Amino acid sequence: PSRSTASPAPRHGVPTARIGRAALWLAIAIAAAAPALAPARSLPTASSRRAAVTWLDALDLSGWKQDWGVAQHNRSVGGNPMRIAGRAFPRGVGTHANSRFSLELSGLAARFTADVGVDDEMAGHPGSVEFRVVGDDRPLWTSGVMRVGMPAKHADVGLSGVKTLELVVTDAGDGIDSDHADWANAAILSAVRPTPVVYLETAAVPMVERRGGANLRLDRAPSGEPMQAGGRQFARGFGAVAPCDLIFSPLGGRYQRFQAWVGVDDASPSGAVRFRVLVDGNVRFDATVPGPGRPMRVAVPLAGANELRLVAEQVGRPAAWADWCEPTLSLAVAPAASPAHPTGTYVVHSRAIDLELSASGRLVAVKMAGDGRIRHLVDGASRLAGCRQEGRVVARSLRGGGVQFTRRLVDPLTANACTLTERFTPTPTSIRWDVRVAGTGAQWSTAIETALRWRDAQRTRFWTAWADSRHSHADGWSDPLTPARFDDMRLWYGAPAYSASNPRIGYCPFLYDVFCIPLATVLEDGRDQGLSLVVSPESRLLDLELTTDRRGCITFSHLRHRIGRARAVEFAMDLVPHSADWRAALAWLAHRYPAYVEPPNPAARQMAGCGAYSSYQGELDTPKLRRMAFRLNWQASFEFPYMGMFLPPVAPGEQWVSFRGESTSAERLNAYYRRMRQLGFYVLSYFNVTEFGTRVQYPPPARKATADADLWRDPNGFLYGRLANAILRNAAGAPYGTWEGAVAMDPGDPRYQAFLLEQAKRHIRRTPDMCGICIDRSDWLRLYNPRADDGISWVDDAPARSLFVSWEQMLGRLGPLMHRAGKVVFMNQHVKRLETMRHVDGIFDEFTYHPASINTSGLLGLRKPVIGWTTDESNLKPDPDAFFQRYLHMGIYPMAPFPGNDHSIQPSAWAEGWYMQYGPLLDAMRGRTWVLQPHVVRVAGAQALANVFRVPGGVAVPITFGGRARTAAVTLRNLRALVGPGRPICEAIHPGEVAWKLVSASVHGNTLRLNVPLVRGCAMVRIGQGHAREGAYE
Repeated sequence: PSRSTASPAPRHGVPTARIGRAALWLAIAIAAAAPALAPARSLPTASSRRAAVTWLDALDLSGWKQDWGVAQHNRSVGGNPMRIAGRAFPRGVGTHANSRFSLELSGLAARFTADVGVDDEMAGHPGSVEFRVVGDDRPLWTSGVMRVGMPAKHADVGLSGVKTLELVVTDAGDGIDSDHADWANAAILSAVRPTPVVYLETAAVPMVERRGGANLRLDRAPSGEPMQAGGRQFARGFGAVAPCDLIFSPLGGRYQRFQAWVGVDDASPSGAVRFRVLVDGNVRFDATVPGPGRPMRVAVPLAGANELRLVAEQVGRPAAWADWCEPTLSLAVAPAASPAHPTGTYVVHSRAIDLELSASGRLVAVKMAGDGRIRHLVDGASRLAGCRQEGRVVARSLRGGGVQFTRRLVDPLTANACTLTERFTPTPTSIRWDVRVAGTGAQWSTAIETALRWRDAQRTRFWTAWADSRHSHADGWSDPLTPARFDDMRLWYGAPAYSASNPRIGYCPFLYDVFCIPLATVLEDGRDQGLSLVVSPESRLLDLELTTDRRGCITFSHLRHRIGRARAVEFAMDLVPHSADWRAALAWLAHRYPAYVEPPNPAARQMAGCGAYSSYQGELDTPKLRRMAFRLNWQASFEFPYMGMFLPPVAPGEQWVSFRGESTSAERLNAYYRRMRQLGFYVLSYFNVTEFGTRVQYPPPARKATADADLWRDPNGFLYGRLANAILRNAAGAPYGTWEGAVAMDPGDPRYQAFLLEQAKRHIRRTPDMCGICIDRSDWLRLYNPRADDGISWVDDAPARSLFVSWEQMLGRLGPLMHRAGKVVFMNQHVKRLETMRHVDGIFDEFTYHPASINTSGLLGLRKPVIGWTTDESNLKPDPDAFFQRYLHMGIYPMAPFPGNDHSIQPSAWAEGWYMQYGPLLDAMRGRTWVLQPHVVRVAGAQALANVFRVPGGVAVPITFGGRARTAAVTLRNLRALVGPGRPICEAIHPGEVAWKLVSASVHGNTLRLNVPLVRGCAMVRIGQGHAREGAYE
């Protein structure tokens, strides 16, 4: 969490303010330069070339790297008008320590000017920073330490001959707390427009580790120490033991140059490294560094390129340490020109959409039904990173109106080859797009990319099931249901892919750069048309990334799939036309893949309500809990003797010592479950398929049990004696440790899987009054087990077993077992992926106090109940109304104050008071499913947010975040589909109220218009059938 105290950036323009002296100087400079703007023949220097002013805020700031928040155009980093010591500034960039921004100047700039200081929004806080201007690694100017309230300092820096300019803000050596820094009135006088530079590892471009991934280190040498070549240390880059083969794709023509220093690390064993840079498969740099010493400079043009490949190969012995230091990409000033648009040779026709394809199999255009068959220009195809086509494309028409294209692809460096087949077939509602990759030789892997570009991107908006539309620039909560303009963006599916260079063990879903449902949606402005590319959750999905760019290109990249003779890699997608609303895209997916959206046991919806995570079994204040909308307790993990042995193999009536040191038994647990059901509450038993043991030792200790029947009493003995093959181990062979000395496990191991299934049967048999189980710690599913082989995965140039595959196998047996017994299965969703929900009835998310987690869990719970975590009262502060309204908007129940809650909110008069204020509104959502009819709800003037849920008896409409508005004009479309024929009754309830009140409403055909009173910006509206009271309708 940030230590700064800024508020979210408002969506308003910049107010006028007094012009500072830097702006005045620049205005004079512009006037002086104006008469000489005509082109000159040969002007090599800034002094002889007429210069123009470039305002810093007019540049692309996506490469601005900072330790908190996002660099803001013409605003402070907190989103407010810039003000330093009471002085307002209309232009500039608001940033935060520590930060760095690089620009290419080509030696043709004259001056940089700015007024700098700590923004007044940090008044009363201990902000302190230092501004630095650096040119070609030489300090040019420094501000000294600046604090809140100090007047702005003016920087006027000569840039003659400077090729690379860096603007740096440091924390002045005392941490980044409250370090809100403004580069006000910042501008550059230059003969060429400055080009922003981004570091390769921070660019929105996926990286494919073809070789050397296990030894790759980010910003470090393989030893873990800073990179150093020729006595010079480098703070950024990649260090690896050669050989190493990295592919960055798709670039999408967004960059104009790649630059880096390459060398053998000074700490490396003696050895030479051959460095090569390939652009779209063509070698652009090839040099051998004989050993530790002075690094070499690399500069390679990228104009229009889609792929960058960095290769470091061992020359002789021993294996040397290869450093790619300070690797950067220069952003293109303008997008690369589009290639000539081919005419469609093939047409695949369905009732919903026509798809035109070229003779080579590239997408050319789509025509959607209901749109006058307007021809929308697109471009798209599948490819393999690092590979070239060899020979011609073979096209074949298919029975039923489809067409198939086959091409041979070869990696020019490794000679690995495969056959790529793409098949396009019509369905009643889409065009099916199947991709098949069949290897022809040894096993290997690379990124399998499918791209779709909407050529008229300026007139469209983009949406996916993301954590936040602002992706990497996000800070705080925003509505994930809002589409956005196309942007340079890179998202991981569910969670970042596992990497040896950045394993992220113990991953928590706090990143905004994720999406949870594999679809990408384009919505046209001014025309009720949209098109979605939907990846089938029935496909075998490992690591998946989604990238977009400002030109309207969408790319899905499938990673770590094994290519070889034994098994082909296959994916299925659909091109789906629909209305210009994200709801329509999700409606198609929910209808096409109901097994992933609907709960296998619908009884889970009855259990929806505020939750608890408690082992408390004493007396309860039932009326109070009901007023707080409480319904479900996930029994905290303290009844078992140790992690994984959830119900030990004891005789009926026999007790065991629980994890918390108390005697318990299956009969005692079942009595508690029965009592809770009699009170109208539900209990889920704790379950975990990826962790085992307590105080596990390594190396394994000697066995303690003399009889096999007693082996379960010792977690070390049982683990190493029965389940050792399931242990997840690091590169050194040691187990990954986790909670209370347990170790991580692979549920794909047959013996461990059988043990877990027996545990589940024991629950059903011995505790029949439990409602089901909740499975904890899905974060481990990101990992691969290199000591097993699923026949599908290929990691670090070797076979492995993906724990996503293990989960699918495990839940494919565990889920039906529980459901046949009438039980439910919930899961704690760390890794937000649709296909992991196949046999799951609901979500109990441990991290919904974070904006990214609440948004993705809400979207995964379209038809399933979701309960979110409340760690303590601080989650409600400083704005309890905003806290509850986020949950209402996303259809999620927060945890309630409950006796004995473990690392979650405790009972208190203050917290309980707030829960009781919102309890009736939360209760109104019980049994909810999302309404996915397009354009179903609208709030006039967008003065509040609204969502629509189907509930027993009608629909519930939470109106939230209305600010100070006293009413909201709400329109609902497709009324009869929502509540049936007849006159609907419309009622509302507000925070702090206990009685529902009629709402003024009018029916116009199939449309309902409501004038909804708001209290604290909020109301819950319910609409159902019945006879209205007099005066309820206009």
